[in-house]
Amino acid sequence: MEELAKSSRQLFERFWWTQHVFSVPVIELAGDAARATCRVIATHVQVNLAGRRSTWVLYGIYRDVLARTTAGWRIRNRHLQGVYSEGVLLSWKDVKHFTSAPKSG
Repeated sequence: MEELAKSSRQLFERFWWTQHVFSVPVIELAGDAARATCRVIATHVQVNLAGRRSTWVLYGIYRDVLARTTAGWRIRNRHLQGVYSEGVLLSWKDVKHFTSAPKSG
């Protein structure tokens, strides 16, 4: 879990702003197991080294496998299927990194 947190932090530091909008999930329940599917529109804004913003939007579907545990429902497997995208996702070496929330402007 610690490694996932570290890699997620490194990934999101490369975006000035992100926003992920999810649909209501469709859940197929089978006892203590379930499958869930929901659509996502994920907007990512990067700032290149010259200071210009670039936006990349991914449209996709999350497909989850869930299990009921003594601690409650947990995601056992998550797959993101990208369906369509718009804009340009800039190379990691060509963008500014952000370690805190953006300021207005």
